[in-house]
Formats: sequence, structure tokens, C-alpha cells
Amino acid sequence: MSGFSVLADHDDVIAVYPEGTMSPFQRLRWGTGSSEDPKTDDVLFVRDLLNHLQAMLCVDEHRIYATGFSNGGGMTGVLACALSGRIAAFAPVSGSFFVTLPGGCHPSRPVPILDIHGTDDEKVPYTGDPRQGLPPIQQWLQNWATRDGCHRGPTVFLTQANVVGEQWSACQENVAVIHYRVIGGLHRWPSTTFQTSNVIWQFFQRNPLP
Repeated sequence: MSGFSVLADHDDVIAVYPEGTMSPFQRLRWGTGSSEDPKTDDVLFVRDLLNHLQAMLCVDEHRIYATGFSNGGGMTGVLACALSGRIAAFAPVSGSFFVTLPGGCHPSRPVPILDIHGTDDEKVPYTGDPRQGLPPIQQWLQNWATRDGCHRGPTVFLTQANVVGEQWSACQENVAVIHYRVIGGLHRWPSTTFQTSNVIWQFFQRNPLP
């Protein structure tokens, strides 16, 4: 769906697509704070997966990145909290973030974040859903801007068709929190008027681990 394998072949990088665990509701999911999640330690799983990949392949340890869609986007947010010392930058798409995270959120450094979300997302509402424990997307972004010590923003840097780009800047260690708001966007990986994978890859390339 993302097309990252095409980018990987073109730019000589490694694309890996791990799966979550079957939940009690018979759906593959990551442990992100929902009552529907499987009872697994997915941060440990990702850490073990990285150990395996780095033992088997030629991996630049300063350029490991995480992205995901929906529940995978929520897992990307969990990894930003838990593995920021190992993963360089994070880009969730239509992420289902929860107010209460397993283990809380304690990044070891300022974290580069790029988030993409549609305003008409029917599964993960842009304005949040207290009944599900989902915060408004703008609040989730502001929380990251606060963690990163950003002093400016959000400021709009892009207005294009149905996409508005905004950024929190003047953050610690020169990181940024970037958001693309897809006006009228549903619970989909945007790929027509907005080239999601290319935007994410360009963001990753600008943000290696220090």
C-alpha cells in the first residue's frame, strides 16, 4: 500500500514490514493502549527485530526509521516514546494514538515527528474520541512539540489542493514536528493529490540520529 519497496529498490535501502499479533478479537494489532490490543510487548519485539536485522544485513544504525498506518501509526507513536535512542525519526499516517500509553511516554531525546491525518477520518476522528481514549490530533502534536521544546508554531508552510502543512519549530537539537492535514481525507493512505511515501522518505533523509 505504501510503495516503500519501490523507494527501497531505487535508493538502495531496506524496507521491512513487520506484523502485529492476533488480538482476542481475531485481528492483527499492535499494543498501543487500546482494550482491543493483544497482551504483547511490542516494543521488545521491535527491539529484537532490529537486533536481528542489524546482525544479518548492512544497516546504518543512524538511519533507522519507523512509519505505519492506523494501528501501525499508533505503534509508530509508541516507538517514538520508547525507542527514540535507536530510531531516528517517526512518521505515523492516520495514527490511532491513545491518551494512555503502555509505559507512558519518555523519549530519551527530542524526536523528529511527521504526522499525516485526514479531517474526515471515520475510524480515528481528527477531533478525537474520548470514548475510545483517542485525543484530538492537534493535541497529540502539541504534546510532542512540548516534549521537543519547540518555541514556535504551529505555522503554516504549505497550502496545496486539499493539503495544509504546518510545523512546530525552534525545537531542541534542531528537530521539528510537522503535520500534513488532509482536508476531507478519510481513513486512507493518501496517494493521489499527496505523495505520502515520498514526503515521508524525504523527511527521513533529513533526520538521521545525532
